[in-house]
Amino acid sequence: MLPDITNFRDAGGHASGDFAPGVVFRSSELDRAEPTPLGQLPDMGITEVFDLRTAQEVAIAGDHLPSSISLRLLDVMADGPANGASAIAAVFAHHVNRVTVDELNAGLGGGRAFDLMTTAYAEFVTFDSAHVGFRDLLLGVGDATGASVVHCTAGKDRTGWGIALLQHVAGVHDDEILEDYLASNTSWAPTYDVILDEFAEAGGDRDALRDILWVHPDYLGAAIHAINRTYGSRGAYLREGLGLDKAAVTDVQRRLSAS
Repeated sequence: MLPDITNFRDAGGHASGDFAPGVVFRSSELDRAEPTPLGQLPDMGITEVFDLRTAQEVAIAGDHLPSSISLRLLDVMADGPANGASAIAAVFAHHVNRVTVDELNAGLGGGRAFDLMTTAYAEFVTFDSAHVGFRDLLLGVGDATGASVVHCTAGKDRTGWGIALLQHVAGVHDDEILEDYLASNTSWAPTYDVILDEFAEAGGDRDALRDILWVHPDYLGAAIHAINRTYGSRGAYLREGLGLDKAAVTDVQRRLSAS
């Protein structure tokens, strides 16, 4: 939709549920200093941006937004800034050269990368900072006067879970939620293929890094499993974990339906 911003796309407009197009967009980081394409955001009716990144990520590459757009910083992983979801920031902030290939192989190989990511998704459900951040995201979207953008670094993990929550609240079927979640792989494929090839050529474990860069159905499943294990249902998670009463959820549903 904005060709110069990878993974920028509409979160709504599904066959099931009531999530109107043009209400919430998802994206990777919005750190471009150039007037375009970010200058186009007000023309799309966007008035709010929700940044789910850590304070360190924001310090490295803060958003550059038109003055008419409000920015909300929601560090959902403040309780675990070095987890798998934030580890991707090292790649995009060009800090990989500070770590040797051998160190990356040791840290990510042997299935550890996959385990790191499934653990991170469970932490989206269990961390106190995630409770606060995702609660504020849903309430903020519900209160927004215009369209919203939700983003993190790559727009795939923290954003993936936040968008999945909004889609669930809007009644989108789980298969469509998963399809939209996995579309991040298509968005990032040209960039990630280059990164993976270069890593492999340097002696890196391509499959291990792939588990960090790509999204996987089991990652989203790990968050849902954590909800079922801890709360019993997504409704109970919204109520007990995020502290959203029925009226608050109804307000979010009304906003997502653009009614």
